[in-house]
Amino acid sequence: MVHIVYLTASDKSQGRLQEEVSSILAARDAQFAWIPCSSMQAMEYAVYRETDAVALISERCCPGGRLGAWDIAGLRDIRKVRVIACVDRIRYGTSYMAVLYAGGVMDALYEDDLEPRRIADLIQNGRRRGESRAYYGITAMEDVVSVLQVMEQEVLERYVHYIRSGVDKGEMVARYQEVTNKLSCVERCCLTASMPEDILEEIGETIMPEKSKLPRAEKGGRLHIF
Repeated sequence: MVHIVYLTASDKSQGRLQEEVSSILAARDAQFAWIPCSSMQAMEYAVYRETDAVALISERCCPGGRLGAWDIAGLRDIRKVRVIACVDRIRYGTSYMAVLYAGGVMDALYEDDLEPRRIADLIQNGRRRGESRAYYGITAMEDVVSVLQVMEQEVLERYVHYIRSGVDKGEMVARYQEVTNKLSCVERCCLTASMPEDILEEIGETIMPEKSKLPRAEKGGRLHIF
């Protein structure tokens, strides 16, 4: 049973959209229940209370303003639920989408893509990280790392010192793998972005082949899809 937690709105289109999504899920024999919430506080509590929850939220849900990316990503911190966030297309390739990605929100939809079948698909099967990066317009993990301080500088420096202390290339690679096995995906990217050039020259191609495959954003422009 999937519990779909969402913020209620006076807009009649929300009711129609919900009915269409329900019809699609029912046709697929999916087990689901809608959990309406009248406020962000109520939504946060529902996310905490319900198991197997999926949160639906729009950046425009706040009267007179918009939700920030940190607010949306914060729902993930409560119980690591999947969050389907509706955002403006102008967010593509910006730090807004990088914050969502760094916060673990893989299933955002642009407003012009907000179709019942797309929502139903995401409720049942979330995106993979690579799919999210392409959809969000993120081509270099440095863009994700740059929007937030993922790790304390002192911790990063200790890791770098430990890796550099290896007696040869083989031991440096082994130490890097030992460290990164304890880290999350974004933390590994943060460590990669903080790695001094002398270490990268020595072991970069061995431990981080993906680093050379991700093109960087053009200076002064938007990120480019890979």
